Amino acid sequence: MRRLMIAALALFVVATQGHARAEPDQNDPSARESFPRFARLKFDDVRARGGAGESFPVLWRYQRKNLPVYVLEPSGDWRLVRDAWGDQAWVHRSMIENHRGALVMPTGEIKAILRKSPGAAGRAIARLAPGVVARIAYCQADWCEIEVDKRKGWVERLAIWGDSPDDALPRLTSARGSGNFAGNGLTGNGLTGNGLTGNVQFSSFSALPRP
Repeated sequence: MRRLMIAALALFVVATQGHARAEPDQNDPSARESFPRFARLKFDDVRARGGAGESFPVLWRYQRKNLPVYVLEPSGDWRLVRDAWGDQAWVHRSMIENHRGALVMPTGEIKAILRKSPGAAGRAIARLAPGVVARIAYCQADWCEIEVDKRKGWVERLAIWGDSPDDALPRLTSARGSGNFAGNGLTGNGLTGNGLTGNVQFSSFSALPRP
């Protein structure tokens, strides 16, 4: 009987030790994150580095707050991200906000029209220029509710990058070293009767040339 009790106790100790090893380290910030996932940049100036640490060279700088990125994996306080151009670099985790952003990228017959309600019958509020960056509030079926320059509305899901699992793949050719990229702004043609309004407010997306 005593031998059975000792054997049972040994099995209990082994089991509890194995369970303890399986518990995530709560001191590790990445233990509370999921990978891969979509997120957005928190600031207007974010350095993208060639490795997980400040000792690595800056490859380029993201200069657009809320720009969506696909977070691939962690390394300490650093996160490997991929952007809409398919380029990958390391960004400090404090530069990333765990909410979804949207990069307007109309394709083919899909037009980036901001509407009052989801669906083609929704009243048009503004036409979004390629390169507009917005915040995603909610998505349903083929439409997403977004906010750009304090204006909310719905846009077709295929007109933006930063939400669908298919967006894990790049939609654009790399813009690194090409100079500037049109950034955030609402555009409208100013004609009456068509429901398209907005102000032209462009910001730049600058990139350092590759070494």
